Amino acid sequence: MKIPKKYKKQAKQQIKSSARSSEIKKPKMVWSVKKGDLVSVNDSSYGIVVKINRNHFLILSSDGTSWHHGKRVLKVQTFSTCP
Repeated sequence: MKIPKKYKKQAKQQIKSSARSSEIKKPKMVWSVKKGDLVSVNDSSYGIVVKINRNHFLILSSDGTSWHHGKRVLKVQTFSTCP
């Protein structure tokens, strides 16, 4: 059974109007990794987070510095200052 064009148009208009209003918002990604944390990259190498740029992290490891996406980075230990 086909859906009449009238109902399709109404549904599209409702979706557009709800997207324009602030009722529906995209979820914001929040990473648990912060600058100075010890992290594991792809479960193969370890390094320290030097810089954060949106979803990418600059990691200093024994291989050198390299940029990695947040989904590949796992926090091993948080940075803590000694008193």
